[in-house]
Amino acid sequence: MRYEALYVQLRAMPDPQQRFMACVDHARQRPWLPDPLKTPVNRVEGCQVRIWFVARLLENGRCEFLLDSDAVTLKAVAGLLCELYSGALPEEVVANPPLFVDDLRLTQSLAENRRRTVERIAEGIQSFARQHTVEAKVTAMQGGVSNPNSAASP
Repeated sequence: MRYEALYVQLRAMPDPQQRFMACVDHARQRPWLPDPLKTPVNRVEGCQVRIWFVARLLENGRCEFLLDSDAVTLKAVAGLLCELYSGALPEEVVANPPLFVDDLRLTQSLAENRRRTVERIAEGIQSFARQHTVEAKVTAMQGGVSNPNSAASP
């Protein structure tokens, strides 16, 4: 996972607002979620702006998390979570909860409802990974193959 390098880079910035703005700048570079994935099923409820979250397991057994939002602030913090955990095995995601968000105080500039939205995305990522960790163990015990195209939303 890319967690360590990013953590060191953001931690080097002494001001939490500076860290947050670096995340916002990075979010502006992130590709948009393809329109076919912007469906009601992938929409995250509970925020006044639109936000979509897609979680899926790739054929290689690694997680992919995609996110887009009308609000660049949500795209910055929640999108950062998706970016960091994409490409990781479910076990790696579960073993590395997103404690750095609080440690780096990345959400302190967000309104309360947007902070809760980031928390829902973080829980959605962890929940998806836990689900697929359990599925992989059950499948291995049964000697079968899991469904690589599973998807979930928070």
